[in-house]
Amino acid sequence: MYKFLLLFHVATAIIGFGQTFLFPIILQLPKNNSQVYFTGHILSSMGKIAKYSDYILFFTGIIMVYLGKANFHQGFINLSILLFILMRISSGIFSKKTASALFGMMNKNELEISIEEFFKKRDAFMPKLYITQAINFLIIIVMVIKPSIPYLSF
Repeated sequence: MYKFLLLFHVATAIIGFGQTFLFPIILQLPKNNSQVYFTGHILSSMGKIAKYSDYILFFTGIIMVYLGKANFHQGFINLSILLFILMRISSGIFSKKTASALFGMMNKNELEISIEEFFKKRDAFMPKLYITQAINFLIIIVMVIKPSIPYLSF
């Protein structure tokens, strides 16, 4: 059971975090109204998958701890949970207003989309996206190097 959960956990991390890291690349691609509209639909679907993968990662991680391979007294577990909470705050609260404005504009009828408005809203959203990505990257680092950091393995 543990090995299956670990495989599922890692696969979900690759899918979820991979999408998150593709967001800024994809947001740089649109050059006209129809491309903005198309990109909006792609990113909307990707965002839903990334959000669900966050929760799958969290709950499979908690279940693996309960199965006994780690415990809540280990620093890397607590640090991962803290980083997860910070990432959800960054993603769901800190950047919500700019993300909603950007994706709301991208989901308009393609004839109603202003490419200049898209660039303006995208540029306002990008720094907040990078903060979320930095937190995701820290989570990955903690999960990969946890055995080699003594103070995370107490």
